[in-house]
Amino acid sequence: MTDDIRNSIIGRDYLAQQYGTDEALQIRIETHRRYGVAHQDVFETICHEGLARGASPAHILDIGAGTGNWYRALRRLLPSKTRYIGIDQSSGMVSRLGEMAAVDPWAEVMTADAQALPFADHSFDWVGAHYMLYHVPRIQDAIHEAWRVLKPGGLLMAATNGAHQYQEFMNLRDQVRQNLGLPPVTLQASRFDLESGLEYFPVPPDIVRWPSGFVFDQAEPALRYLQSGSLFGELTQHPDLWQAALNLCREAIESEIHRRGYFSVHSETGIFIAAKPG
Repeated sequence: MTDDIRNSIIGRDYLAQQYGTDEALQIRIETHRRYGVAHQDVFETICHEGLARGASPAHILDIGAGTGNWYRALRRLLPSKTRYIGIDQSSGMVSRLGEMAAVDPWAEVMTADAQALPFADHSFDWVGAHYMLYHVPRIQDAIHEAWRVLKPGGLLMAATNGAHQYQEFMNLRDQVRQNLGLPPVTLQASRFDLESGLEYFPVPPDIVRWPSGFVFDQAEPALRYLQSGSLFGELTQHPDLWQAALNLCREAIESEIHRRGYFSVHSETGIFIAAKPG
């Protein structure tokens, strides 16, 4: 089995688990909203950074549109008749965002693959791919397709995280595995972050970045965030081990909150912005 095929299968399985419905994503979004420490709204910042580089766009493509965070920011900040198309590979995501866009005559939502976009060359003024390219099996193909459908003079924008995000969660995972007598995990480098993502762009992009992370004053929201993701890997498939791991996480987080008054998790986020030559 080739690496491409293996990555494609792993990617489909992970996405089906994490994004078949929007429950896990909604937990993460709500956690960022209530406990996040980013100094600005990422999706509004994307809009402002795009507008600072040229005229207001007439046609926008949102790749991996999810639950519509960028869509809502676009509608707050851009003219109401800006044409918006959102795509996602998850039918669950498309269904949810489609309900929102159904009352918007200038919006359309559909299921599509970022690696083979169903649009003509030079169709969009802005193309966004936010917090999703690290899930795509063939990142270079997705970037190539986004660049293909972008008009000359248009902007390709991709938000992602820093290379060393959530170290406190990583340390917690490692300590829990050690306490359970399990071997350590081999940490794989991120496939698309603010450092490794630079190599994929056809022209050197601008990079805008700022600190991110969480501050929790209670353990339960942090535990919900951990349960919504894949940090603990195979443990989630073994109910007894998974419950033991969660109990150990709760004890450690509550101990930190008792000692300091909060449990903090540090990260970094940012945006690549590439302008297509006119």
